Amino acid sequence: MTMSVEMKKNLVKQNSETASAMQDAVHRRLSGSQRLAIAIDMSLIARELAIAGLKHRHPDWSEETIRKELLRQQFPRDKIPPPLR
Repeated sequence: MTMSVEMKKNLVKQNSETASAMQDAVHRRLSGSQRLAIAIDMSLIARELAIAGLKHRHPDWSEETIRKELLRQQFPRDKIPPPLR
């Protein structure tokens, strides 16, 4: 038996709601420092992925150029000190 598109959407929605509820329950049991550690890890992973993407798309760019581009993508221009632009 094949599922209709609507049945698949409902199943995904139910699974997403269940996963979200489970994740919320786990997060409520964590201390503030544990939640902070998770946030820092996620931030570092996102930064590593962004750098990897830049290196993949621009293999000829220097580390300095990549660093500047990463700052440009993450912050408004007026918040980046001129030497780092």
